[in-house]
Amino acid sequence: MDRITQLHDAIDRLLTIMQHSVYYLTERTDFLPFRPDVPVTQKYERADPKEEFEANQKELAEDLIEQAKKIEELIDSLPVDMDEDGQLERFEELQEELVAVNEEYVTVLAEARQLRDEINETLERVLKSVEAPEEPAANG
Repeated sequence: MDRITQLHDAIDRLLTIMQHSVYYLTERTDFLPFRPDVPVTQKYERADPKEEFEANQKELAEDLIEQAKKIEELIDSLPVDMDEDGQLERFEELQEELVAVNEEYVTVLAEARQLRDEINETLERVLKSVEAPEEPAANG
């Protein structure tokens, strides 16, 4: 897998972790007092216990940081040592190579078509000789 694909997958993974984190933080947190002098009068049924919520919060943050580091490593490993002229020169080399490979492909394709036609002709001759065998001469 090339680096760009790895980077794409890593970013997708980071976004998935972020999505799960936001979901967890909004769905599993308990009500908190808006002001210290106003108590919370209702408990949120789906909320995790405070210790579990804090542990999960920490784990989610660690997962985000770890994935962000992986993305940073992938970005750092991308080739950027060529200037614009070097990239243009490399592009032209690749373009010439593509033209040569395409010419070779066209040649090979033409040879393959010719062989296919020869095989078809041979098969037609064989089939005709099997379908219409020569009739024996009539006695007269």
